[in-house]
Amino acid sequence: MIPATIDADHPRLKTGISGFDQITQGGLVPAHLYLIKGSPGSGKTTLGLQFLLEGLREGEVCLYVSLSETSDELLHTIKSHGWLPGSLIIYELFPRSEFPSTSDLYTFFHASEIELTQTMARLEETIEKTRPQRLVIDSLTELRLITRDPLLLRRHLAALKSSCMKHSITVFMLIDLRTSNRQLGLQTLAHGVIHLDQTANQYGGLRRRFKVIKLRGSDFLGGVHDFIIQKGGITLFSRSYYVHPHLKFEHENISSGVGDLDNMLGGGVDRGSATLLMGQAGVGKSNIATQFVWQSAHLGKRCSVFIFDEQYKTYLKRASGLGHDLQGFIDQGLLTIKKFEQTTLTPGEFNSLVRTAAGPGGAQVIVIDSLDSYKNVIPTEKFLMIQLNELISYLSSLGVTTFLTTAQHGLVVSTVPTTWPNLSVNFLADTVILLQYFEAVGRIRKAISVIKKRTGPFDNAIHELAFMNGKGLKIGAALNKFQGIITGVPTYLGPIHELLDVEGLNDSPATASPH
Repeated sequence: MIPATIDADHPRLKTGISGFDQITQGGLVPAHLYLIKGSPGSGKTTLGLQFLLEGLREGEVCLYVSLSETSDELLHTIKSHGWLPGSLIIYELFPRSEFPSTSDLYTFFHASEIELTQTMARLEETIEKTRPQRLVIDSLTELRLITRDPLLLRRHLAALKSSCMKHSITVFMLIDLRTSNRQLGLQTLAHGVIHLDQTANQYGGLRRRFKVIKLRGSDFLGGVHDFIIQKGGITLFSRSYYVHPHLKFEHENISSGVGDLDNMLGGGVDRGSATLLMGQAGVGKSNIATQFVWQSAHLGKRCSVFIFDEQYKTYLKRASGLGHDLQGFIDQGLLTIKKFEQTTLTPGEFNSLVRTAAGPGGAQVIVIDSLDSYKNVIPTEKFLMIQLNELISYLSSLGVTTFLTTAQHGLVVSTVPTTWPNLSVNFLADTVILLQYFEAVGRIRKAISVIKKRTGPFDNAIHELAFMNGKGLKIGAALNKFQGIITGVPTYLGPIHELLDVEGLNDSPATASPH
């Protein structure tokens, strides 16, 4: 029986491309030909250069054969990434300074056949002379343009492949997606096929995606993976998660530091659980999440906060207004806060950053604020649900406690909340906390309720909520004399004089201390 993989017989070749070796399960099998397909600007040249520069770091001889760009242009690309070309050999197979003369005209054979044969002979001569261990040919599109016979080109490429394998050369052949690949049949000729793609959104930056179409005799992570190109080259973000079903961690309640809030939650939220905070804009979702972060950092737990809507300084200022000086925890390394822009972030990049934050010795509490902005990073709601589910499962398997916020549209709701239009995320969370505005005697007040907790009992009463300047949050007594708060049209059933206290919390037994 032929084994599913050949890892044991063939050591893998490291590519030097961040994330590439993870997706290909350890790198590439050496001494084979790999086809790199992509549209113009998708990153084929950058990927090829990174592959060769890694070979130089390993002391290998590396050859870049260019059929479209000059050596000066390639060196400019290399230097723009901060790389050192070192001993990289760049061979211009088609110098742009050469033009055909009348002596170059042929009469018996078609000119394209002669030109292709001569070009391939020059290429093979260069390979024989330099004896590289890594070779990049950029690109086959130029070879396709000079021949009218796809079969002839395929025969030349098959001969080149045989020669390279004989001399243990690992080859990257780059090709434009617009080239007629079906006529050439290159995918069957190549040991592996990799597809790079880029799309332009209606607003914002480009989205780039990476996909391994085939990799003979090797396992790889299938599907589409995001990648970015920045100074330093390509970074790939694997979409795969490894959930740790057997990882043991101590079960404990994560406290908010506010006694009455913990009581509503049946003692706090469970370690490794996900809590969803829902409510209208400005009602206090982020403040509740910050309260848990403050208390956890105060107890020496590492925390990471990922924000989309607020600016970094605004987040710190708002927390300070509640009496939470987060800068001290940041200076101690207990807290990291990262601000994202929706228009430039890719789903894979974000999920990779969250996974990294939760890595060994990393955050035990993570806040994503908010899911509404995160939703704008994902092209479709279906993909959002899948990625959220994978991300939360991964974090839970590590014992990381996650807090997610999502906005409820409008100031009031008319039904029991499924507050994200056309997209319910309630089932993803173990605990759901609902925050709402309600009106009483011409004043806007706030209510808080726990509407779901999977792992134990909780207080299902609706309580009044207030945020005290410099003193954190305060939970009032149950609003037993109100009816219809969740619908947004409350009715007061008690004596009217009891509503004259506009704060509504002075007589409650709540604990005001946020510590």
